[in-house]
Amino acid sequence: QNLAFPMYLMQYSQFKAAGKLIMHEEARARGLLRGFDSVQDIHEATKQRCIIFISHEWIGQVEPDFDSQHFHCICSSIEALQEKIAQAHDVNNEGAGLEAPYNGSSQWWRRMQTQDPNISWATPETSMHTDILPRASKSSCHKASDKSDGNSKDADTWLWIGCTSVPQRMTTLRQLSTHSLFIYAGLSTYFLILTPPVKNLITGQSFNLETYLLQGLCRLECWARFSQSVDNAFVVLGSAKDFQFKKVHYEPSVFQNCMAIFTANFADEQEKKKLVDTTVALYWQMLQRRNSPDSQLQTAFAHIQASKDVYFPRSYFGDLIEIAEELAQCADDVAVQVTPPSECGGCKNRGAI
Repeated sequence: QNLAFPMYLMQYSQFKAAGKLIMHEEARARGLLRGFDSVQDIHEATKQRCIIFISHEWIGQVEPDFDSQHFHCICSSIEALQEKIAQAHDVNNEGAGLEAPYNGSSQWWRRMQTQDPNISWATPETSMHTDILPRASKSSCHKASDKSDGNSKDADTWLWIGCTSVPQRMTTLRQLSTHSLFIYAGLSTYFLILTPPVKNLITGQSFNLETYLLQGLCRLECWARFSQSVDNAFVVLGSAKDFQFKKVHYEPSVFQNCMAIFTANFADEQEKKKLVDTTVALYWQMLQRRNSPDSQLQTAFAHIQASKDVYFPRSYFGDLIEIAEELAQCADDVAVQVTPPSECGGCKNRGAI
């Protein structure tokens, strides 16, 4: 697996200090992005840092986040994630933790209601503690005791979010980034689907989980994650003040809808043609794991097999899906009997391979 475009991440401390979602070009000009050029680089990064993939629907016409409603919910969600992981690690709290739905407000929201508005969000009083996140090194797993140490905790948490991590002005670069989505999402430590019920007061349009699941790019991001793993993937519902935070297993609508990319909404229908290669790559990932004991993956795979024409319209895909399936079968045969792919029965007859 190789990246078609670097994975650009933003430190959580800098994200909070920005006070809103910002576009890729602005973040790059301000030196707020860190690029990882290879899969190995990302693997190494997850050993030292927590990477959180944020998937959300744009709620503005030309900006991703009207009135910073999603920004506030992201901050609350990250702290709710912290609280849930703390519960999971608490030996005196058996049965709770990551598997159970979370209801309530985060420490971040409660602090924001009482703190001086002039205090920076990157101070120790408002920083998140990544020492309770898994896959972090011992050097980043000690309690914050002073200002610099508190800030280092935020610096060990990195965010991927579309408007900031993906180039917005150059279509070619945006497309290259889309081709690597399954790697970005699959290798992230956590995957958060952010769907609080919010309203754009200018357009009067409301947004929630239902509208999120209608969007093609939102479905694509979900499938990019689920083609790799459903572990550590969560849905955020409700407002920043009072919200639900639960594993995707508790929201079956996400699995039922996320793979039907070509029946989803796109601002430009021509975008669907550009996603054919990416979709085939995602399906290939599922084919490689089709014998996995993961029940969610098996359910998703069964959905696809039952309605292939819906998921892969022949007007877009031609016989690409059949070719992918035959190649996957060849790979299985090679693994079992070391048969050269060129001699595999079904594949050698296809000139397109």
